[in-house]
Amino acid sequence: SYVIADDLVGPEDRDSMVERQKTIQFIKDFFDVLEKDKGVLFFVGTTWHTEDAFAYLDNEVRPAMVKMGFKWHDLRIPAHDGEDPATAQKFYFPNILPREKCLEIRALKPVEAAVEAV
Repeated sequence: SYVIADDLVGPEDRDSMVERQKTIQFIKDFFDVLEKDKGVLFFVGTTWHTEDAFAYLDNEVRPAMVKMGFKWHDLRIPAHDGEDPATAQKFYFPNILPREKCLEIRALKPVEAAVEAV
């Protein structure tokens, strides 16, 4: 079985631990449909908080899945080449995430959250 989970994490996850926990529970439910050596699960989206569902996938799910014999691959593409969009030299998606949009998103997020597409 193939499952593509797109944009499960959103701005509401940035602002609320309750919303982050709901998203994590929703993701946990996906694993019921996977079969070892047959199931494929893709997560596509943007990190909105350092403790959001993508952090859960990195810190808890990945090690457990690898230990059980599942294959795990990451593809992370940041919006820009710097820590701060104000000083970044290159923007990888300039048509949808130019400097101005990245600065706007950064202003809405807590400092510890990164503008990173996952």
